Amino acid sequence: MDDFFNPDIEYTHLQSPLVIVFKLPHIKTSSGYRASEWTEQIWSGKLKIISKGHENAIVLYDSLVENKIFAVSPIKEGSVTNVIDSSRYFVLRVENNQGKHTYIGIAFNDRNDSFDFNVTLQKIKNNTIHKNPFDNENEYKNENENENENKKQKDYTLNKPINLNLNLLNTNNELNNKKNN
Repeated sequence: MDDFFNPDIEYTHLQSPLVIVFKLPHIKTSSGYRASEWTEQIWSGKLKIISKGHENAIVLYDSLVENKIFAVSPIKEGSVTNVIDSSRYFVLRVENNQGKHTYIGIAFNDRNDSFDFNVTLQKIKNNTIHKNPFDNENEYKNENENENENKKQKDYTLNKPINLNLNLLNTNNELNNKKNN
């Protein structure tokens, strides 16, 4: 179990066999990018969403050369933007090792691949992917303690003696009396 959450291990959350990269034209409207304006294809290859430790990234790999990286986009706020006219096209903010960045357009041939891409990004954003349950051990303890405290707060003890008079009727006798009447 300890090896599963080892921060030195790289996890692949999504792998798409074909993604097309476009050079982005200058944005013409303030509403966002339009995929219909992308005409200059510059690359195609594989896309993976990976995590290592607490870092997540979108990595574009060359499909012809094993493990040759074309571009990396660390997943953080603003690293992926949807275009306004298609569900299969996205704008990626890619960075190099020196921290310099640029924007490129990516397109999925298959709508299912773009849907999986969106879902995986949403899970990462909501921190539901690659979550070590042992990281939140104190959180779970606090929740259990709160539940126990709520149970302890309900005190049904009587402070002073109370006399109760109960008149109990035998239900069988009561039914027989009603039938006879």
